[in-house]
Amino acid sequence: MDGLCGLAKRPAWREAAPSLLVREDPASKPTAKVAGFDLNDTLVSSKIGAPGYQVTVSDWIFYSEAVPRRIAELHDQGYRLVIFTNQGNIRSALDGKRAEAFKGYVDDFAKKLEVPCLVLASTQRDKDCKPNTGMWEHLAKVNGVAIDLAESFYIGDAAGEHSADDAEFAKAVGVRFMHARDYFGPAGGGSSEAGAAQGPPKKASPASAVWASGRLLREADLHRRLSARSAGCADSGGFAWLWQVDLRRTSWPTSRLRGQAGDALEA
Repeated sequence: MDGLCGLAKRPAWREAAPSLLVREDPASKPTAKVAGFDLNDTLVSSKIGAPGYQVTVSDWIFYSEAVPRRIAELHDQGYRLVIFTNQGNIRSALDGKRAEAFKGYVDDFAKKLEVPCLVLASTQRDKDCKPNTGMWEHLAKVNGVAIDLAESFYIGDAAGEHSADDAEFAKAVGVRFMHARDYFGPAGGGSSEAGAAQGPPKKASPASAVWASGRLLREADLHRRLSARSAGCADSGGFAWLWQVDLRRTSWPTSRLRGQAGDALEA
């Protein structure tokens, strides 16, 4: 009986209709604070530089030596670690070779991480695929505790360089976002890497960021660009950049932006 109970307490994979792979760890307890992470190029990288969809159990490495330490700190601070990852190459073959390879390296990663986590993997381009919010909605249903969005956050690498899916996902969910390199330091960095942030991402004031060109611009960057525009400077995009600010998606007072940028910012 003890042996059977021990088996029942092990992490296990299951399928959630129609296309979600879920790795549940009984030790991952529901909390109001969620520390959400992307997987590839955020928590793990490839030893040989392979793209995320080709990573295997023998190829993965921690994105940075800071990853295990930072994750352990968050766990000790009462956060629930949840991984949200797009694995579209699996498609409908949830028990196929690619799915098994993915499960294998995630199991190995979780074992070496030594911190309980919930893993949600979208396998098709549907409501669960980031930047859509289906995976977060699944979490909200199974968490058992109302999630405090103000205390929760999400870390990823897709913030506008090759894709904006991670930043868009955090925006849609309503939690703070930070880039992986800002949170863990540069890829391959040491455990005491100076570039890594300390503690959870700081809470931003409502007017601390604005969306432009599919990426999050901080207040200082926005002021610099607007000041350059007012002075007639060609600041890496200049006037054209102003046309790309989406006023419908920023919490900045639109009158404040329009007052500085003029008619180019009219919605």
